[in-house]
Amino acid sequence: YELVYRNIVSMDPTVIIGSKALKGNGTSTIKTTLYRENFRVNIVVYIFCLLNCMLMSEFWIIERNREFAIRRTYGYSRFRIIMGIVRDILMLCAASIIICAGIAFLADAICNIKLLPAPITNNAVLAVAGTTVVSLIVTIAYPVYRILKISPAVTLKDIG
Repeated sequence: YELVYRNIVSMDPTVIIGSKALKGNGTSTIKTTLYRENFRVNIVVYIFCLLNCMLMSEFWIIERNREFAIRRTYGYSRFRIIMGIVRDILMLCAASIIICAGIAFLADAICNIKLLPAPITNNAVLAVAGTTVVSLIVTIAYPVYRILKISPAVTLKDIG
């Protein structure tokens, strides 16, 4: 607001500007909150984060390639291995949500800084859960494809 005000006043020093402050009742939806915060920027950041997660999961799969080959050799089904990966990634998601909530709580309690501008409602929780599920599916899609292609004998021979 100050920047806009200074720009206008610099163009016409005689201008009289008034503003009206609107105070919400706390019932905004996630959609209107995201639009207010520039929805396109949020989508770009989300896609960037998804690509980062996909890259990290790819490195994670490469690092655990031998483990998956050994599990396949011992008779683990592909489904069981994939569910193990889903479980591991969900545990990482839960840990990150707990850390985020803890930091937000501490920032509010100690510094009086609100890191979560939107109120926590049922819609917000459902939106976060839905986004987490979509992110999980997108993040593990390629690694799961790679696991389905693992040939235990070849993998263990290559790794030595």
